Amino acid sequence: MTQVTTTPSAHESSRTGFPTPAGVKPRVMRPGPEEQDPARFRRRRRRIEIGLAWLAPFVFLLAWEGASRAALVNPQYFPAPSTVWGTLVELIRNGFIPRNLYITLKRVMAGYAMGVLSGGVAGMMMGLSRKVRATLDGLLTALYTVPKLSLLPLLMMIFGLGEAPKIIMIALTSFFFMWMTTMSAFLGISAGYDETARSFGAGRWQRFRHVEFPAALPQIFFGLRLTIGIAMLVVVGVEFVQANSGIGWAIWNAWTLLAASRMYACIMVVAVTGVVLTQAVRVVGKVLLPWSRGGATDATIF
Repeated sequence: MTQVTTTPSAHESSRTGFPTPAGVKPRVMRPGPEEQDPARFRRRRRRIEIGLAWLAPFVFLLAWEGASRAALVNPQYFPAPSTVWGTLVELIRNGFIPRNLYITLKRVMAGYAMGVLSGGVAGMMMGLSRKVRATLDGLLTALYTVPKLSLLPLLMMIFGLGEAPKIIMIALTSFFFMWMTTMSAFLGISAGYDETARSFGAGRWQRFRHVEFPAALPQIFFGLRLTIGIAMLVVVGVEFVQANSGIGWAIWNAWTLLAASRMYACIMVVAVTGVVLTQAVRVVGKVLLPWSRGGATDATIF
């Protein structure tokens, strides 16, 4: 018996770029949905992601509702979400939530602006200058580890019992988070960018304006997004300790009165406000930084 060896044709071998073994049928690589219609694939994937994002809280609230109504948990401490929602609607109608939320947002925005500006400048200087980094890094790192709420009594001694201690506390916390992310953004710029700009004869200001600053902006906006969430956390903590208005004060006041549904309603307002503020920063970043869309870091930064 004579064994026949088949030799693949040039057409078959060219499909994969490698010679096809004898007797093996070449596998034809066909484009998938992502390659055939990228826009439709991205829309479908986005719809699935949004659906999953809503599924988890929906299941959680549904389980909570059932457990509260069946008395599996104490309704006095864990009122049903439907009861909390009714309380929230009533607090909005009588102006309690809008009034206190406005006061909290004023404090957050004032402290956030101060902290972002000062922290961004410090981080940029330390990221661009080795000497500045060597001078300030040890001091700022030591101060960063100090719990910020422990400084509130000192601020109250210096600035009194008004709004200044609250705003400065938010500004201090925002400063450290913005400083770290901005410095990291400039330190993480690829050296090849600077070398390319130098080869074209770009000066120091030109390299900063056209290369370093645009390259660092995506990470800076990540810092802005992170810092606004931290600012919300801090303002609630400060209003727990020293305030007679604001959403944080409203939560604490509801706890002292054992008004659980009112407390949960205010917590819900804090959560929604934090999401809205962080998403607002995200949207601004997408609009202002079109070159950062669709990259490898797009999902984590924006």
